[in-house]
Amino acid sequence: MKLLFIRHGNPNYEKDCLTPIGKVQAELLAERFKYTPLDQIYCSTMGRARETASYTLEKLGRKADAYFDWMRELDWGKSYEADYPCPWDLPREYLLGEEVYNEQRSWYQNPHLDGTLALKVCEERFKSLDAFLEEKGYRRVDRHYERIECVSNEQGDSMGHLLGRENGQKDIGDDRVIAFFCHAAFSSVMVGHLVNLDPFVMLKSFSLPHTSVTCVDFTTEVSNRVYPKVEYWGDTSHLFKRPDLYT
Repeated sequence: MKLLFIRHGNPNYEKDCLTPIGKVQAELLAERFKYTPLDQIYCSTMGRARETASYTLEKLGRKADAYFDWMRELDWGKSYEADYPCPWDLPREYLLGEEVYNEQRSWYQNPHLDGTLALKVCEERFKSLDAFLEEKGYRRVDRHYERIECVSNEQGDSMGHLLGRENGQKDIGDDRVIAFFCHAAFSSVMVGHLVNLDPFVMLKSFSLPHTSVTCVDFTTEVSNRVYPKVEYWGDTSHLFKRPDLYT
């Protein structure tokens, strides 16, 4: 299985819709998906994500499988400084600086998040994503996922053949491609959760341009355990011929 995290087009944040540039970006994104099979399409309930998705849905003659509030952009409450209304607006040194990690703190212990809703919101979104994935057949266990349709034999050995694997082949039992039309901070933090990386490293050190596509692969390799892998990040190849649209 592959998850595609797709950021919305260039937005008018105040009106929660796409700008003229964002609409052209969304049109070119829709052209891309004429050649990329999407088995299921899910979308944030926010206007800019829905509008972006609408171009692809119209192109494919499809309707979204569902619109989810938990895919909305992260709202982490007010920060202590007016210049940084959300924690993810904080300068990189506030979130990634040596003084934050010099005592081997986890990101949960970052003092710059005190008084915000960051930790609460992250935990809620992680639980929603994991519940969604469990419905698709992948259960979170510690730092990995397990194909829950796979069982163990009496000796406790994983029965890999139940995944459709023979003679050491990779998992061929799940080739679904599931698309999320969503947002930058949401995508960065959720991918961090999937691959067990500090979400603020993902958020502040890796850019996600408008209408970029990030792919996370859930292929199993040995047993029914899955350690998701980022296959590609922030891809905007659909804008290749229009560099003026890269935002």
